[in-house]
Amino acid sequence: MEEKTAVSSDGARICYHINRTHKHAPCIIFLHGVGGSSAAWKQICDYFHIRGINTLVCDLRGHGKSDRGRDFKFYTLER
Repeated sequence: MEEKTAVSSDGARICYHINRTHKHAPCIIFLHGVGGSSAAWKQICDYFHIRGINTLVCDLRGHGKSDRGRDFKFYTLER
């Protein structure tokens, strides 16, 4: 799985992992819960890769390798 970073409109860096090894296959997107990270999905992503399905997993703001904010506004739904 390839690790990448995207930059949001407010400048926060969001880490995500993508596996696009199967050219025309569907892609499943996984989101972790509060206090979790993309690492929670490793085994299940491996399961789908073996079966020819691509996956996308991200670390939400303040989780895993994504940026953390000091101000509560960093975590609003608008962002």
